[in-house]
Amino acid sequence: MRLRGLLVLLGLVALSLPVAAQQNPYTGNEVLPGCRTILNDRATLDFKAGLCAGMVQSLLVAGSIIKPEFEICPPKLITLEQAIRVVVASADKNSQDTHKGFHVLVMIALLNAWPCK
Repeated sequence: MRLRGLLVLLGLVALSLPVAAQQNPYTGNEVLPGCRTILNDRATLDFKAGLCAGMVQSLLVAGSIIKPEFEICPPKLITLEQAIRVVVASADKNSQDTHKGFHVLVMIALLNAWPCK
């Protein structure tokens, strides 16, 4: 089970790596508008909204099965929308970091919100 979590995490890391001569489309600056769409205007869901939801959900699941220092322990009945709210609030609080890979912002937000004791 931990191997699958590691593979998911590695896949997400690979997605965040910039391609030569191309802007990285998976930074917080690029993906966060999709997260805000999910929270504020579901009538206009787009690719970035799907990207946000997919990455948050993937890391929410993977965060409970990876290395102990990256392990998160969200409440059992957490919804995807609640997790996205945590990510957006964290990004708003740390706006100087939104140029970083979105997966990094998600993991930091989830680790800060729900660390395992």
